[in-house]
Amino acid sequence: MKKNSAIHNNRIIFLLIFFLLLSLIIISRLFYIQVVKGHEYTKKALEQINRSEEIVSDRGIIYDRNGKKMAVNVSASTVYVNPGAFNGDSDRAKVISELAPLVEMDEGELYYRLSSGKRTKIRQWVERDVANRILEKNLSGIEIVEGYRRFYPFGNMASHLLGFTNVDGIGQYGVEASYNSDLTGSSGRILKSSDAGNRQLPTGSREVFEADDGLSAVLTIDQGIQSVLEEETNRIIDEFKADGVQIIVQEVATGDILGMSSYPAFDSNNPTSAINEAQALKWKNMSSEEIQNNWYTNWRNPIVNNIYEPGSTFKLITAAAAIEENTTNSDKQYYCTGYIRDIKNAPPLRCVSFAHPHGDITLRDALAKSCNPSFVYVNRELGRENFLKYIKAFGFGEKTGIDLTGEAIGMIPSSSESISEIGLATMSYGHGLAVTPIQLINAVSAIGNDGILMTPRVVKELVNSEGRVVKSMEISEKRQVISSETANIMLEMMSHVVESGTASRANSAIYRIGGKTGTANKVLENGYAEDQFVSSFVGLAPIDNPVISILVIVDNPKTQTYGSIVASPSAKNIIEYTLKLLGIKEKPRDSIDTNKDYVRVPDVTFRLIGEAGRMITDTDLKYTTEYVNITDDTIIISQNPKAGELVDRGSIVEFEIDLNNGETKIVPNLLGKQINEIEEYLNKIGVGYETEGAEEGVIVRMSPNYSSRIQAGEKITLVLGEKSELQGQDTSDPSLVDGLLEVENTENRPITSPEKDKSEEVIEEINEDNNEENSPDDKPSPNA
Repeated sequence: MKKNSAIHNNRIIFLLIFFLLLSLIIISRLFYIQVVKGHEYTKKALEQINRSEEIVSDRGIIYDRNGKKMAVNVSASTVYVNPGAFNGDSDRAKVISELAPLVEMDEGELYYRLSSGKRTKIRQWVERDVANRILEKNLSGIEIVEGYRRFYPFGNMASHLLGFTNVDGIGQYGVEASYNSDLTGSSGRILKSSDAGNRQLPTGSREVFEADDGLSAVLTIDQGIQSVLEEETNRIIDEFKADGVQIIVQEVATGDILGMSSYPAFDSNNPTSAINEAQALKWKNMSSEEIQNNWYTNWRNPIVNNIYEPGSTFKLITAAAAIEENTTNSDKQYYCTGYIRDIKNAPPLRCVSFAHPHGDITLRDALAKSCNPSFVYVNRELGRENFLKYIKAFGFGEKTGIDLTGEAIGMIPSSSESISEIGLATMSYGHGLAVTPIQLINAVSAIGNDGILMTPRVVKELVNSEGRVVKSMEISEKRQVISSETANIMLEMMSHVVESGTASRANSAIYRIGGKTGTANKVLENGYAEDQFVSSFVGLAPIDNPVISILVIVDNPKTQTYGSIVASPSAKNIIEYTLKLLGIKEKPRDSIDTNKDYVRVPDVTFRLIGEAGRMITDTDLKYTTEYVNITDDTIIISQNPKAGELVDRGSIVEFEIDLNNGETKIVPNLLGKQINEIEEYLNKIGVGYETEGAEEGVIVRMSPNYSSRIQAGEKITLVLGEKSELQGQDTSDPSLVDGLLEVENTENRPITSPEKDKSEEVIEEINEDNNEENSPDDKPSPNA
């Protein structure tokens, strides 16, 4: 009995000890959970019911200077999925199968996205109808968050200037990047207690911290001017088959950019799409990494980020520096032999008119006729130190300070000692140094602004949602580069270039314009391209009191190459539109100076080159053409100034020609000529003829008429009659020599017609005289 009692007692003691130990363990665990880990577990518990949701601020709008919206926000929906709300695997499977096609996602990818078990963003910026279709399916764990995406009403207009935003609403490139923090504002928060399905708990808390919307940016850009820039850009691309075009218009007194156009341009609404069909085809054979590299190239703003050799447009800087330093003046005489040959270990440097040197020529005319040797002499007189001083003073080799990202500084000599003799020579006319387009136009604007260099800007001010100005971007003067006296001399010289020089196609009948053309061989990685050019025009208007500057750059035009042809006409069109828009009173050329000696320009279209030359010189005018390989078959197809325009006596008429050496022939104007005068010419170009009317006399009618195109070997009908029958018709009755119309010599003409009467010599000399500045073989490397 005692034994059983002892066993019983032992069991009781064991149980007591067991329960005591168990109690200690439980108490210890509770202590660990409630005391040691209490804060952590409380936090986790609260995280299950307390949620924080971001309230995205509205991004500021971007306006042009007149209040037109260039970048806005449009409503867009973002799809989230919270796997915590799923009721088992069946819910997950249903969500994946039904949601994937609506958000255009592979089911496997969607499954992977949901594997974390956390609330996950599935698709951003879905259309409203797609969001509604998702909601109609009433799927577990689906959330549709209303927000916005960026939209650019004008598509690719000013895309390099505006930039774009990424899927998170962060500005990329352009104004969107430069002013991202101002445009973005600050996000708000919603703090609330909710269940696994993100539903507000009845007894839970809810606290809202509102977002501060971003400020809106008011640009200096005028959308109307920008539209004209884009139209002219596209016209140049279509007409001259160029690789690229950049055009800038700047207000000289403030530095404000009124328009900035670049081609190729991307679509800010879809920046990762190909810029054109050609690029889309290339992308088919590219890796994703190569395509991404193309994106970055597309997004670069060449006006701010890229550099190029400015060519003869840089002569404005050389001339301004030398006049300011009083080492030259506009009337100072230089002597052009056609070459610079005295630089040791360097090839000869050619003049544009090397075959017929200018001889004695003033600086004023040297600028108008783009005489390279004269500018070499100007720079030698100026000296290395002064030349570099003014390069820097005009803002080259440093950032202009424009409010856009990634601005390049260009390539200029590091010191005056580093400028070689050949470098000093070639840099005088814009070779051997590199600038950005924004640097060049800003420097030329200083000439139009009494010599004061400004800081360019593209944003005028930042305003809040009520339109109140919060911050103004101040107009900023950088420094006085040249005196107002020097600036005025330069303005007169620039007007001479347009009215009587290489930039005649920029001559306007309603505003006086000044400027300078440039045509430079394009610099590639391995040196100068022999058959690729950068053609340009830079100018100011109205030249008597400049309001705007303009720069037109054409990259590798195919059908024509010279700045006077491909860039100047667009500059004139843009200037006329812009000045009218700004309310600048027209000042027709005929009313500029009634005391000047004017002549009417004759009509030489569809004349042979020799005849056209004689008609021009007989009117006390001069002529030029920037074409090469001219033959006696060459026909004038257009002229500038046009027939009938009133111009200064001695002005230059520029010819656009057709060599007439293809399968089709242009019928020249033969009215007023006798058969024996034109028979040899027609036989030479392979065009037959038959006569009607009188047996003798002059040609009074033609069929087909002149300017028509016919196939080689076809016949034309020439009707003979008396000269009286030509009354009112277009004829000049010039003389012919050996089948080619004779051209009289005129002093200082850009294309000097020979004194001899032989056609071969006429054509040979004209061809030689039309080689633009230096040939690629004559040029030093860009680092010279």
